[in-house]
Amino acid sequence: MAQMFNDHARRVVVLSQEEAVTHKSSVIGPGHLLVGILGAEGSVAAETLKALGLDPGRIPAEVLKVPGRRKWRLWGNVPFAEESKEALNQALPEAQRFGHGFIGAEHLLLGLVHNEEGTAATVLNGLGISPKAVRERVHQSMAEPSQYTRE
Repeated sequence: MAQMFNDHARRVVVLSQEEAVTHKSSVIGPGHLLVGILGAEGSVAAETLKALGLDPGRIPAEVLKVPGRRKWRLWGNVPFAEESKEALNQALPEAQRFGHGFIGAEHLLLGLVHNEEGTAATVLNGLGISPKAVRERVHQSMAEPSQYTRE
């Protein structure tokens, strides 16, 4: 599936992994993915979250401390937590709904909020950002061709 990721989606994964390492986590959790999405500058997903008022500093620190925390710095690839894997797997059907042959950061974001009981949706709800608002904003942005690119 990774070969289907566009540049923004690949950037999300790299930034999420860096965030997990920074917080000494043994897995990439949904909070790490949210931080990664925010860092994918110029993506529909990053612009959506920023427009809705989210910045990395508002993501609770405890969300970034997912189970499996270690006391040493990790090297190499950090695996995805089960909930993160579910979000990544949901990104493909989200992309297909729009007729896209690639997965972008916006599809990853839609995959994260697909599970309204999940960590990402819970964090966003706690910050006054509903999964429904995220979906509507992403859909609106993708309907505006001037703002949407394959990057």
